Amino acid sequence: MRTFWYLVYNLVGVPVQYLGFRLIGLFNAKVRKGIHGRKRSSDTLQQFNAGRDKAQKCYIVHCASLGEYEMARPVIEGIKASEPDTDVVLTFFSPSGYDQVYDSSPADLVTYLPFDSVRRVTKFFTLLNPEKLILTSYEIWPNLIWTAKKYDVEVHLTSARLSEESKKTGPVFRSFFRTVYNDIQYIYPITAQDEQNFKSYFRLSESVEIHTLGNTRYDRVLERAVQAGEQPFLPENFRHQPTLIAGSIWPADNKVILPALESVKHAFPDLKLVLAPHELSRDHLRELQKWCDGRGLGCSYLNNGSADGNEVLIVDKIGVLAEIYHDGDIAFIGGAFSGSVHNVMEPAVAKCAVLFGPEYHNSDEAEQLIKSGGGFSLTGETEMEETLYRLLSDPDTLHSAQNAAYNIITSNAGATGKTVRHILKSS
Repeated sequence: MRTFWYLVYNLVGVPVQYLGFRLIGLFNAKVRKGIHGRKRSSDTLQQFNAGRDKAQKCYIVHCASLGEYEMARPVIEGIKASEPDTDVVLTFFSPSGYDQVYDSSPADLVTYLPFDSVRRVTKFFTLLNPEKLILTSYEIWPNLIWTAKKYDVEVHLTSARLSEESKKTGPVFRSFFRTVYNDIQYIYPITAQDEQNFKSYFRLSESVEIHTLGNTRYDRVLERAVQAGEQPFLPENFRHQPTLIAGSIWPADNKVILPALESVKHAFPDLKLVLAPHELSRDHLRELQKWCDGRGLGCSYLNNGSADGNEVLIVDKIGVLAEIYHDGDIAFIGGAFSGSVHNVMEPAVAKCAVLFGPEYHNSDEAEQLIKSGGGFSLTGETEMEETLYRLLSDPDTLHSAQNAAYNIITSNAGATGKTVRHILKSS
């Protein structure tokens, strides 16, 4: 069956993927940027390899994008602390991840993962001659894994998740991914349920070691929280009133939350609002500005440097949400009215009560927040209004939710140390 899927993937899947990326790249700037970045990465890899000591070990750590990097960073730091001479090459699939960390990562090199063809992946492995390939969460590229096995490169899948709703568990996809996951030597699921799902859906062979170690991102958000909490981020007039932060929001979220916020503002006029779009498109920023203007709400942009006297602050800057949450009381996290919820851990560690839409089952953290009383899933405008009224009108209820959210983060810390020890145990 492995040979069958190998041929299907390389004769059909890879060409379709390649053509799809090229066609989408004609109209999508982000995809186009990734294509051009991969062309440049070849020269970058050659220069890096020419300057490194070939006697030193090399590990490749791969992330899909910025969210997975927050899981991978503490692992990279742990590896470098234990083996400072080991070269760590960090790869990204998405330009959004690469652009934000290429000059600030603890890795020795940050580059793009090559397109998943046998020729490109083989060239990648031949050049770097890595000992280990460390994958983060769900990012699985078949030729990358199959080629790693061919070259006797250990493959470790960290902070791994597999929900019953995953497309990988469907009848056809399950057969395909079974051949892929069984060529991964070490899998470290986040929860016991994830471990059970891997075993039951993919019938893992005895050659695959599987250990539930938790989610390394908890350690990362705690680390960032120490830094973020050192000094206030929002303007002073936002820090002395109840503040709601709507983070990583999309236009689909706006249709639900903006009418609810308008109603709640009438009942709680001292409430300050911070609106942070997931993508800083001109149209989305204009939509938020127009909403404020139409309701007579004083509004300013974060990059303007001042929000004195205003009631709404629009975040027009990337990479600052983790810090902003520490000046808030309640956070609404976008994505779950249009696909899947974004990062709920950063507001939780900042002791915010956390709200989000109904599509949250991609996030184990969101599920834990709901069970603990620190998170609230909303089906629509009315439920959001009711939840905000309850939290804002009763300080004890709000404080209880805030503490419950924070406790979820602290109680799940410690996965990084266990993960690094398992990765390095065979070194």
